[in-house]
Amino acid sequence: MFLTPSIPADLLIVMIVGLMVVHSVKLISARRWLLFDPLNTFWAGIFIVYVIQPISFAKTLISWHHNGVFEETLLWIFIGLLCVVIGYEYDIGPIRARIIPRCPDRLTPSRLAFSGYLLLGVGLVGYLFLFASAGGAANWLAVGRGGTDYANINGYMALLTNYLPLGAVLLLFHASFHNVIKLKKTLIWSLGCLLWLWFVYLGTRSQTIMFTLMLLAAYYLPRRSRPPGWLLVGGFIFIFMLVSFQAQYRDKFTNLSFNLKSIDLEEAYRRTAPGFLGGDREIQTENVSRGIDFNCVMSVVELVPESVPYNYGYGHLEVFTRIVPRAVWPNKIYPGMEAVQGVLLRANLADAYVRETALIMGPAFTFAGHWYYVGGPLGIIFGGLITGSLLRIIRNVYDRSVRSEGDIILYSALIQIGFVEAAATPWGWIYTLPLTLLPLMVLFVLCKARKKRKALILNPGRIICRSRTMGEQ
Repeated sequence: MFLTPSIPADLLIVMIVGLMVVHSVKLISARRWLLFDPLNTFWAGIFIVYVIQPISFAKTLISWHHNGVFEETLLWIFIGLLCVVIGYEYDIGPIRARIIPRCPDRLTPSRLAFSGYLLLGVGLVGYLFLFASAGGAANWLAVGRGGTDYANINGYMALLTNYLPLGAVLLLFHASFHNVIKLKKTLIWSLGCLLWLWFVYLGTRSQTIMFTLMLLAAYYLPRRSRPPGWLLVGGFIFIFMLVSFQAQYRDKFTNLSFNLKSIDLEEAYRRTAPGFLGGDREIQTENVSRGIDFNCVMSVVELVPESVPYNYGYGHLEVFTRIVPRAVWPNKIYPGMEAVQGVLLRANLADAYVRETALIMGPAFTFAGHWYYVGGPLGIIFGGLITGSLLRIIRNVYDRSVRSEGDIILYSALIQIGFVEAAATPWGWIYTLPLTLLPLMVLFVLCKARKKRKALILNPGRIICRSRTMGEQ
């Protein structure tokens, strides 16, 4: 009982960490390990949700359920992760990777830069639309997380804001791939850092994490290198503390200021820092919400299927319904939310409602909670195998052509899927990723560099020799 009040739970947590370490060591020994592997972003999400959370809040989680549910949840998590490793190593991943079209090896520098500026402009238009919904930029900025009037806003227009980080990423890759003057490169990277601060200010934890990953990928992937170990460990702890800080204090971030003077920074540190760095476990435990990710998984394991039936993947129908506007379909259904209402209500995991509906809008059930809700033990096994295969398919985009500029940009947009599959809603990226991939595919066609024709070099001596031979014949 050195990690939690339960010896079996301790052993299972050690087995989960051991599985990640052993498989990583195997990849390293086979020279197949890559820092920016979607499997590693998946492991990062797993470590945060399924290792740190049960260790940090074990007593509270057990008090909400009971010790047996805590142990059973960790058991199914381990089985699911074992299936992820099997799916990753199985040959189906490399075979299916062929369905992803190859991207151009070389991109025209001027066109790639123009594409980045164009997408930045589209993203700014999206934010202007959000500002207008609140009656102006001043009103919007005066509210923590932005004062968008979501009740009357067009959701499709709001999605234009996603092109702001995409445009910045294209410019960052342009600066890394091509011979850019020092001043321009400095301005591009300054823009990237400024946008990172913007996401921190907005309090959006997911975009903060994803854009941090994109910044690292834009710098290291073209160089075929990786950050030093100390930076990785320190950066992981810093981002973990930062997103915890965002979750607790983001309502205070207003008028383009973090308003740190109104925050007790010593208390904030105790609330967000890990225990070994001086964090206060008691304060952190007192403020833990029932909507915490690991509690969602425990709630699924406890209630499904005895009290709440399996949803059999009904939520995946959201792929087909989301694209239909409510103006066209007044009584539009929301399978993604409808599929999880049973557990959300029975376990009292949330109290916010989806606009204009009676549906509870709650936290994500993450990898294990999602797949167990789909089909119990069989759902966990199936979900693990398909997740591992998916991550291997993405990895093959990088392996097939490590020098291809187009493939590297595409790969950088896909590696975040690993984290989403672990710590958010599996397959949730299907609804938003096409908005990124479709413009990228168009831009790749427009930015593809033309191959230079090889000069035809003639050997006069050889021509004379052939002529003489033909004459003799």
